[in-house]
Amino acid sequence: MKLKVRSASENKVIDIEDDSDISKLKDLIGFKNIESIKFGYPIKTIKIDSDGQLLADLGIKSGETLIINGKSGVANSTESKPEPIMNSKPSESEPYVKYGDQYLTIRVMKDDNSCLFNSISYNILKTLQDPYELRDLIASYIKNNSLEYNEAILGRGIEEYCAWIKQENSWGGAIEISIFAKYFNITIHSIDVQTGRIDSFEPNSSESNPGKFCVIIYSGIHYDSIAATPYLNAPNDLDTTVFDASSETDILAESKKLVDKLRAQHYYTDTSEFKVKCGICGETFKGEKSAVNHANATGHYQFDEK
Repeated sequence: MKLKVRSASENKVIDIEDDSDISKLKDLIGFKNIESIKFGYPIKTIKIDSDGQLLADLGIKSGETLIINGKSGVANSTESKPEPIMNSKPSESEPYVKYGDQYLTIRVMKDDNSCLFNSISYNILKTLQDPYELRDLIASYIKNNSLEYNEAILGRGIEEYCAWIKQENSWGGAIEISIFAKYFNITIHSIDVQTGRIDSFEPNSSESNPGKFCVIIYSGIHYDSIAATPYLNAPNDLDTTVFDASSETDILAESKKLVDKLRAQHYYTDTSEFKVKCGICGETFKGEKSAVNHANATGHYQFDEK
């Protein structure tokens, strides 16, 4: 089987027999002094001195990522400078909360009018693909489920809404999140930074629920992702963004603590007071309600914060 090995000094892929034990694994890793080996989610720590234990018994499978803390080089190397993979104390300037052996932190999405689509793409698909693909998915889903997503729900005709949401400057919201939850068969929790309110969007009740969820945050006019990372400033491909239902209570509790920190930093826009400018006609408005009324009356849906 193939295992990904990541450390502060190198990243590599090793080939190892399925029936190998810890001793063989350490030989292939090639570090002269391994302090810890971690893998999986929730993060599990391998006992370094359990040389005879089989990898299969630990639940290590092909494709697994192993996080190594130790000194690189062969056993007789004269290298003396350690390369720790974990920060002993993460930067206080970064919003995070400790969660077991990991940290919950935010992954900030581009402020490009597609932040919701980017956050969903990152959380569920683990990639930042072209937002247009997800916009097109929304339009197709609405057309195929017009009884559920009718004019009364959309606030305008189906064809008009579908044409609007496919435009790159149109903001997604609750309607789009509800569709993503059903399409990807996953619970999506959206936490409002200003109020701390959690809005939960569930999959279709008629389908088998795999018991997975993800968390995004809403800061008034912007969406970001919440991710679990084994150490601060870790590469994004080590992020865990989809969680098992068994950890839902704990993850949401810690996510709210993270949001509390963001609120203390005023990481939100008060939509009842903020000023926006219509990108079409240039008229300015105070508050979300005035902007929505203007959009409904004129068909102008491109706004910028003033």
